[in-house]
Parts: sequence; C-alpha cells; structure tokens
Amino acid sequence: MGIKNEKTAFSNRLNAVFDWNGFAEKNQGRQTKLAAMFKTSQQGARKWLEDEAIPRLENIRLIAQEFDVHMEWLHYGNGPISNYHYEVGQRIHKAREVKSWTEGDLASAL
Repeated sequence: MGIKNEKTAFSNRLNAVFDWNGFAEKNQGRQTKLAAMFKTSQQGARKWLEDEAIPRLENIRLIAQEFDVHMEWLHYGNGPISNYHYEVGQRIHKAREVKSWTEGDLASAL
C-alpha cells in the first residue's frame, strides 16, 4: 500500500472512530477539539483528519486509549476494532464450529 493510501486509510478509521463516539462533527469543530484534546496544532489535527499525515505512535496510542479501540487497528487497520469486536468475532467463530445451532441459538449466543 502506498503512503498516500495509508494516510487515507488511517484518516478514514480516525474519522469513523470519532463518528461512532459522537466526537464533534466533521466541519463543526472536530479539528479544533482534536487539537486541544491531544495537544497538537490545528494544522496537525487537520492533516490527520484529511489524509495528509499520520500521527506519531504516542498520539495514536492516546487516541486509541481515549476511544477504546485497538491501537493496531487504528494505525494499520489490522485485527479487531476493539475488545468488544474481538469478543463478538470469537462468539461467531465458535457458533460456526457448532453446525447444529439454529439461527435462534446463534442469536442468543451473541
């Protein structure tokens, strides 16, 4: 994956995390709030949000911690989004292994 694609993918994941968590809407203070929260310049925050730069690992770690997502997923898009998503994935995997489960059994197990 080229560096531009990596920046775009990171920006998409970062904006998605903010959308899921009701963090200031895009174009309605998100950049300002992000800059203040993670002690970076507004220009730096804009670059993260608009696929022009990827933050340093320490900032990625802080963002991941603040919004309860896995750092590996936020940075690279690898693995589950969060512990919750990991647990759901494990339950689905287990349910698929038990072929005699009905849809109702699967739904109640999740």
